[in-house]
Amino acid sequence: MIEITRCYENNDMPIESEDYDIHLETVRDDHTDVPEADIFAQLPKKDLFSGYINMFLKIKQECSGYPSDLNPSCTSCDNLDTCCHIDWVSLEQKRTEYIKAYKQHENITLEANKISKNPGLRYVAKQCLVNLWGKFAENTLERVQTVVLHDPTIFCDYLYDGTKNVKYIEILNDETVLVQYTDRQCLVTSAPHVNVAIGAFTAAYGSLKVYEYLDRLNDRVLYFDTDSIIFTETNR
Repeated sequence: MIEITRCYENNDMPIESEDYDIHLETVRDDHTDVPEADIFAQLPKKDLFSGYINMFLKIKQECSGYPSDLNPSCTSCDNLDTCCHIDWVSLEQKRTEYIKAYKQHENITLEANKISKNPGLRYVAKQCLVNLWGKFAENTLERVQTVVLHDPTIFCDYLYDGTKNVKYIEILNDETVLVQYTDRQCLVTSAPHVNVAIGAFTAAYGSLKVYEYLDRLNDRVLYFDTDSIIFTETNR
């Protein structure tokens, strides 16, 4: 549930520090003039996606396997399970410490019997972590749809249908035409997965992570995008 507050005149906004937009908070700290804001949305509930993130992060981490220094290796034995050159007790202790450290850092309990390299499942978990957030800001009201028509009568129906806005027509051959259209917005309801406030915050936090590194690198930055930065190396 999102609570939309009424608009206030300048300098009259009774807003507390935890209600600041995260971008406004950043520009304020950088002594940048804060632009006027016409509307504020307050989300009274925190940690909406903790369970979702923790579930897929756990799967991704387990499917990454143990770090390389915690994997047994021996050049003398073909079967590591029966190898007598590996200190198995010490290795298990280090693996236990790794699981405890991850719990302390991420508050996620890894299961030792599930920690094994699984590239396929790891890929799926990663996609669930990084690729689905854009659906919250998906513009379903202006979605372009494409149809290929062979019947002149149906083609005319699309042209004169009051519920559709025809955007593009291409004659493919003597008997086929391609039509692209959108439904009139007054007849379209927003998809149930769309939440502009959550989508905006997701994008904001992502851009602030990039800004954090840009601020640290300063004039060493040559190029940056939403998920990458190219910068010059300092002299060692």
